Amino acid sequence: MASQKPILQENYLAFLKEKKLMGSKCKTCGNVDLPPRPICSKCLASDMEWIDLTSQQGTLSTFSCVSVGTRRFEERGYNAKNPYAFGVVTLDNGSAIMGLLQGVDPKKPETIKIGMKLKLKFIETQTPAGLQVDVGFEPV
Repeated sequence: MASQKPILQENYLAFLKEKKLMGSKCKTCGNVDLPPRPICSKCLASDMEWIDLTSQQGTLSTFSCVSVGTRRFEERGYNAKNPYAFGVVTLDNGSAIMGLLQGVDPKKPETIKIGMKLKLKFIETQTPAGLQVDVGFEPV
């Protein structure tokens, strides 16, 4: 059960593998942090609980189309001829998170609109260390 797991990065990553986007909610002030934190970023209280944000939709706040990425993205086939889009999405509850944008054309950044509605999409990649699940978004 989510409420029994300590709010740690390793548990956040374990939830991602289960295709759950989990944040932390402060029991004192109600603030939601994403990625989750053991201490509230607003009031500094330590009485936190997990909150499931998997069903949240969001709005694109900012983005970048990247043609020279990290080795991890190069290994996925992204390069100058095959760029990717990465953005910050503000979820409907006010939390913001970065993720890969799919279902958009990074070769035509003018078609990607700030304010567009997006939904969560989990992106699975097989790595030498095993299955990795990342946060991504696609248009609603």
